[in-house]
Amino acid sequence: MSVLKSAALAAVLAVPLSTAALAQSAPPMGPAARPQWAQAGDPVARHKAMCTDMYAERAGHLAKLEAKLNLTAQQRPAFDQWRQQVMEGATKLRDACLAAVPKANQPPTILDRETQMETMLTIRLQTLQSSRAALQTLYQSLTPEQKAVLDRVGHFGNHPHHRGWRREQR
Repeated sequence: MSVLKSAALAAVLAVPLSTAALAQSAPPMGPAARPQWAQAGDPVARHKAMCTDMYAERAGHLAKLEAKLNLTAQQRPAFDQWRQQVMEGATKLRDACLAAVPKANQPPTILDRETQMETMLTIRLQTLQSSRAALQTLYQSLTPEQKAVLDRVGHFGNHPHHRGWRREQR
């Protein structure tokens, strides 16, 4: 057999083997790779789950931050006040999200989506503004080490890829 034919045969045999190897080592695709709320087939149920998950994630991240800060008894009231302000905003976001649940078999229009985006951004801005004084009081009560933790974690966004704690976990 010529060298050219041997090389061609090797290439033909290598393709199915390499494809099988890639398929076995590839990250999971499909429903198992998505968040639970994204797996639901019903768009109404999916939207409701997304709204409640956002709220739960906010509460969870504040609990994680509280544990990382290792607050003293004197610092705890300032943190509690800030957390209350942030969670009031999270409650408003969740409620606005749930109020915009799409009707079955009627997807939202671009106008609906932009109106909802404006509502959510307005609530986020109001939350930032209303919680600023509590955050400043908390920040001033922290030690330099605690300030570094809070600075590193950053403020929480609504999209998983934009959240400050993701940067910190890398």
